[in-house]
Amino acid sequence: MSYYRNGNFFQRALADAPVEPLRVYERAREVCEGPRLDEVDPQISSASHWKHCLPIHPNHNRLECAGATRSTLLDPRVLKPVCGSAVLDMLTIDVYRAMEEFGCQPMLTFGTALGAVRNGTHVPWTEDSDIAYLLPSGASPCVQRNEFAERLRGLGYFLFKHDIWRVCIASHHPLAGRLYNIDTSIRFNKTRVCGAYGCIYVDLYGLSDNGKGGYSHECHPIGRNFRIPSKKVLPASTISLNGLSFSTYHDIDWFLWATYGMDYRKPKSRKQWKDGMAVGR
Repeated sequence: MSYYRNGNFFQRALADAPVEPLRVYERAREVCEGPRLDEVDPQISSASHWKHCLPIHPNHNRLECAGATRSTLLDPRVLKPVCGSAVLDMLTIDVYRAMEEFGCQPMLTFGTALGAVRNGTHVPWTEDSDIAYLLPSGASPCVQRNEFAERLRGLGYFLFKHDIWRVCIASHHPLAGRLYNIDTSIRFNKTRVCGAYGCIYVDLYGLSDNGKGGYSHECHPIGRNFRIPSKKVLPASTISLNGLSFSTYHDIDWFLWATYGMDYRKPKSRKQWKDGMAVGR
């Protein structure tokens, strides 16, 4: 808790707030067993890492959770399940700030940038946040540094690799007891642990300079041949997400148009979004 006591207003409030114990059924006790570093190598890409994430089944109701921020997670009057957008708000801020601290040059990308451009909030139905980072030439990516993983672990998160680097909430997070719903977690997740993409998490995407006046974006849905012109990436611009400023690409509108099509500013349901990505622009 020492890091939280020296942190921003939310972290200090979190450090001083009563801790709600993580309550699980006996048959789900493995939820409490976070990743053991002597048994888990997060550097190895594996879908099995997801089981170390806290299984959260939040409220995605657009009306009830419109504009919900991390501050609502500290309000005892807010009933479970907590709003997914509030959990994403907390996770996005903490991971983004940690990336800044370690010189990763983070920038909001994909759906997180899309939500910020549309109305300054997270897309209401999504489970993940998207942050890009610049891959340095001739050096190891900042996200691979042990110190970066340790910082996130100290905040209650788990950094792991499954195709790309990702961050999820671990069972030792100070708000784990508040975020985990003992009843809905069993009802929706018969295996009791988090499956692949079944939690709230952050995707970290590497941006690499291809040396030809452009950048390659890791795991872009259009494919490996997709390139972002350098002048569209740097210098970074800023966008507002829940009232806070974050860096993003210099021409984020071009990127969102190229990724999602001309109607990218129009809000879509999960099904509409998936159908659109399946057929392309």
